[in-house]
Amino acid sequence: RYRISTSDDDVVDDVERLWDDSVVEAENDVLGLSLSFLGLQACRFLVIGELPDAEGRVHQQLSRGIIATEIASLLLLDVLWVLETAAAFIAAQRWEKQQMRKVKEAKKAIFSPRQRSDAQLLQEEHGERQNRLYKEVESTRTSYVGRALSIALSWGMMSTAWTSLFLTKDVLAYFGMVNKDGILVKIVLALLVSFLACGLVFGLD
Repeated sequence: RYRISTSDDDVVDDVERLWDDSVVEAENDVLGLSLSFLGLQACRFLVIGELPDAEGRVHQQLSRGIIATEIASLLLLDVLWVLETAAAFIAAQRWEKQQMRKVKEAKKAIFSPRQRSDAQLLQEEHGERQNRLYKEVESTRTSYVGRALSIALSWGMMSTAWTSLFLTKDVLAYFGMVNKDGILVKIVLALLVSFLACGLVFGLD
C-alpha cells in the first residue's frame, strides 16, 4: 500500500492515507466475516452431525432433542463470543493508547525544531517528513499485534451475530415453526432484530 501511495509523487497525502485506512479496515472485516461463519458452521457440524450448506441450512430433519442440544450449544457459544469480544475490545483500547503515545513522541522528534537545527529542517522537504511520520504510524497500526487484535474484535462481533441468528432460528423451530427457513420465520427474525437494534441504540446512546 505504501508503494502505491508514493508511486505518483513520493508523498502520502490525506486522500491516500484515507484510502489506506479503508483498505486495512476492509481486510480485517473480510477476515472476521469468513472466520466467524466458517467457525460457527464447524461447531454446528460437531453438534448435529451434518455440515450446513453455504447458507447455513441443514437439509436433514432434526429431532427436538438435537435442536435442543444445538440451542444449548449455541447459547454457550454466544456467551463465550461476548466475553471474547469484550476482552479483545479492552486489549485493543489499551494497545491503541500505547501506540498513540509512541506516535506523538515520533511526531515531536520529526517536526520539533528543538530536536533538529534550522539548516536540517530547510534541507528536508515537508513531504519527506510527512512520509517518515506516515511510516511510523503505519508500523504501529499495522503491526502483528494491532492487526491480530483488530481481527479478533471483528471475529468476535461477527461470531456473536451469526450465533444469535442461528440460535433464534432454532428456538423458533423448537417451538413449532418447523420450516425455520420459511418466510414467516424471516419476518419474525426481521422484527426481532429491528426491535433489538432500536433498544440497543437508545440504551447505549
